[in-house]
Amino acid sequence: MSFIIGLFLASFLNVVAERAIRGENWVWSRSKCDCCGHVLAWYDLIPVLSWILLRGKCRYCGNPISIRYPLSELALGAALLFSVKWYYTLSFQIYIVAGLSVLFLSVLTDIYDGTIYDIFTIPFAGIFLLVGLFFSLDFFMLSFFGGIAGFTIAMLLERIKKTGQGDVTLFLFAGVWLGLIDILPSIVFAALALGAVMIFLSVLKKMPQERLPLAPFLFIGVVLNFCF
Repeated sequence: MSFIIGLFLASFLNVVAERAIRGENWVWSRSKCDCCGHVLAWYDLIPVLSWILLRGKCRYCGNPISIRYPLSELALGAALLFSVKWYYTLSFQIYIVAGLSVLFLSVLTDIYDGTIYDIFTIPFAGIFLLVGLFFSLDFFMLSFFGGIAGFTIAMLLERIKKTGQGDVTLFLFAGVWLGLIDILPSIVFAALALGAVMIFLSVLKKMPQERLPLAPFLFIGVVLNFCF
């Protein structure tokens, strides 16, 4: 079930990310083809399945639909599958799904536009901090100090030009959401994943000139932390 939820959440988050980048209203507008502008029917928007049945092309104009859509849907579906354990309480399962969704939204904007929007990180950092009070005072304190740890680590990385300003607020959110105990190993896993990719690209002699987006690696680190 968590995998299916992840597919549909990723489909929705793709819409939010792209419209945020274009400065469009993502609440009321209907989904349209980027090429011909035709309003898409509900059966054109079934995650992964619609892309497969349409053979990666728009039903109305025949222009190709980017493979990034089904890939991103599968990515979040797999992330929820491996992160949301059956033995978690329902409230904590919802907490994990919500946090991964917020983090994944920044992953999408970072990949598509190289930007992490503070409107998707700072307000949710405050919301998740308050939500921690509903679990316990200890949970709240771990979230509070997790946010401090994430913010501090990101600020130190920014000083040595390893992160951007948006990454700082992203680490702040991740620290609040994960708490002090989980943010540290998540960052370690993220660093290992980033290092492995950089070594791979270096071997292939395809190292990009620009800095790699950090949000996807933090997302990978978080999922690996939940796995182990």
